[in-house]
Amino acid sequence: MIGGIGALAFLASVVAEKLPPAVPHASLPPGRRIVNVLLALGIPILLCYVLLSSGVLQIEQGHFPDGSPSPTPLKEVVSSPEDTFMKKYVGDDGQAHPTGAWTVIILASGHNNFPELRTAAENALSKKGYAVRPLFRAALLQDSAASDELYNGNPALLKRIAVYRDGVLVGKVRLEISHDASLDLFTAHLFADLRVISARSANVKGEVIVDETGAGFSESAAASAAEQKAADKLKQELLASMPPS
Repeated sequence: MIGGIGALAFLASVVAEKLPPAVPHASLPPGRRIVNVLLALGIPILLCYVLLSSGVLQIEQGHFPDGSPSPTPLKEVVSSPEDTFMKKYVGDDGQAHPTGAWTVIILASGHNNFPELRTAAENALSKKGYAVRPLFRAALLQDSAASDELYNGNPALLKRIAVYRDGVLVGKVRLEISHDASLDLFTAHLFADLRVISARSANVKGEVIVDETGAGFSESAAASAAEQKAADKLKQELLASMPPS
């Protein structure tokens, strides 16, 4: 405390030399000018120093003067890509399902979502004793980056999905159509790659690849024929490869 008072006195002497006195300079000795500055500027600082040193006033980091803890500063919460995925695309309303529930999702460009392929996969799961429930919002089909995370079996994402499902069947479909002008006939070539993904173990368990063609006198007729053949093949492959629930 003595050192603090000495520092204040030194500061006051410097200030006294720099500031013009309230009365003519010659009428006040240097010591009196220092006292005047101390009284005007130093007393409040000295009072705080004394209170802090005596323990009357205690302001520590994380505490109010009465000793009660102050609120912890709020930290900005940064969501992970997986958390963002769950918030945007999982439409399950937070309800977990019993063990054995699976979801089928078919990813494809364009407006065709290939319902026959999805139905075939769901039927195969049901025959194997699995409960089949929808999980994802339709907006996921429009987000290729997010759907690729699911298709590629992102382990961190699958661990979050495991709260709602045991697994997911994720298919990617490509459709190409050609036209024979001489016969006025359309030919559709459908290629589907369906991955069997376990959410519980957070990895890709298997893969079913289907490659079929169909013909018709319109693009839609050819595409429908190819999809029907691919759906039958997909169901057979899943029944042969999926273990019972």
